[in-house]
Amino acid sequence: MARSNGLSSARVIIRPILIAQLSALIVGGLLFHHLGTARLSAQSPNPNPMAEAANPAPEAAPEPAGPEFGVSGDWGGLRSDLADQGITIQLTQIGEVLGVAKGGLRRHAIAEGRLQGDLDIDGSKAFGWPGLMVHAQTWILQGGQGPSRCCIGNIATVSNIEARPSARLFTLWAQQSFLDDKLSLQLGKLAADDEFAVSRTSALFMNSAFGWPAFMGANLPAGGPIFPLGAVGARIKAELSEDITVLGAVFSGDPVKPGPDDPLVRQPDGLFFDWIGGNFSIAEFQYHPKGADAAAGPANNYSFGVWYHDARFDDLRRDVSGRSLADPLSSGIARQHKGNWGVYVMTDIGLWQGLDDGTGDGSGFITLGVEPGDRNQVALMFSAGINIKGLIPARTDDVLGLAFSYLGMSRSLSDLDRDDCRLNNACITRRDHETVIELTYLAAITPWWSLQPNLQYVIHPGGHVPSPTGPGAIPDAMVGGLRTSFKL
Repeated sequence: MARSNGLSSARVIIRPILIAQLSALIVGGLLFHHLGTARLSAQSPNPNPMAEAANPAPEAAPEPAGPEFGVSGDWGGLRSDLADQGITIQLTQIGEVLGVAKGGLRRHAIAEGRLQGDLDIDGSKAFGWPGLMVHAQTWILQGGQGPSRCCIGNIATVSNIEARPSARLFTLWAQQSFLDDKLSLQLGKLAADDEFAVSRTSALFMNSAFGWPAFMGANLPAGGPIFPLGAVGARIKAELSEDITVLGAVFSGDPVKPGPDDPLVRQPDGLFFDWIGGNFSIAEFQYHPKGADAAAGPANNYSFGVWYHDARFDDLRRDVSGRSLADPLSSGIARQHKGNWGVYVMTDIGLWQGLDDGTGDGSGFITLGVEPGDRNQVALMFSAGINIKGLIPARTDDVLGLAFSYLGMSRSLSDLDRDDCRLNNACITRRDHETVIELTYLAAITPWWSLQPNLQYVIHPGGHVPSPTGPGAIPDAMVGGLRTSFKL
């Protein structure tokens, strides 16, 4: 047992080091290639030639932190110099405390966070390769299990950064553009929610139901190629006109190796590039009318998407002989379905226009998705919300948001519960829906720092399932907390 614990401890230490080394190699190599020769050949008595090149005048007070760089500023001119070479580095720290004040599995508060590092390379500037873009993103995930896992038992996590602590590579890809950037091809380790099923308006909210739609996240292997698991894949994107964009992608069917435990345990560091579990394909049509810019008020955007997964999926109610899985005579081996699919529509709607500076603008979003209920626990999703910018005149960049999400559980699961009641007298609950109401306010304290108080009410956590801690279903949960975000 002591040996096992020692090996586990070693892995916890070694894996973050591997991620850090990978990031350091990428950044360090680029710095050496683009800056090393120039700096060594510069003839200057200044012991800090980088600072002198950025500002020949005598050094005065420390440089202010510009909004384009964050709280740490321009790093003595290094960031600007790198940008001239086509290299952009951005660090962002998100931290939050969320507590279950009522209901759920137990009352408890959890602190968690995510340090995100982004590296972007413009191939035209860096290598003289027109149309090439390279991107890498790494994370250090901090905190405990997350409030949904430990304390609520719901499907759509109350925090969109909730994950097991780890240091990991998330995405690493190269993109080549053609035809004056109207057509692009992206290859590597990708994230589907970077471009697909994305609403700009719903991005304000913290519950994961308002990010990558839960009707896919709850049904795809390991949630699909999304936070916190990227997957090997390819994406093609074409701008057919100023108003119309179409894009499609194919990913590894499972971001991690199969297994019964947490996907982050099976893929602890993100250094997994195998293609397994079949293929997950998604395509989306986007319509964004001309003139939808800041000067014209809130923008309208419309998306229609379809997805297909070619693996086999278990039936939620029937076994291989057609019996209910709740039947004592059932084999317990679920009937198999070839493939899985779904469709969705999303829209960002400009509701009204406020003042010329954007103060008072009102915008909303609507998402609707459906999937076959015989193989998906969430068969229907509907969500909607509204944002109001600059509701307080003195705070023009603040945003107030109110949103609602409804996850309709599979009819097959509901019927399975009914079978269990009829055949086994286990009449505890019957699955129906999970509903979330979220109220939040994003306060822009500085261009690089924001605070976001948040309040959520989760109705029927888990879709109205039995509570493991007491009789009946898991009680409705009230969750509140505060998030802060820094650009470093």
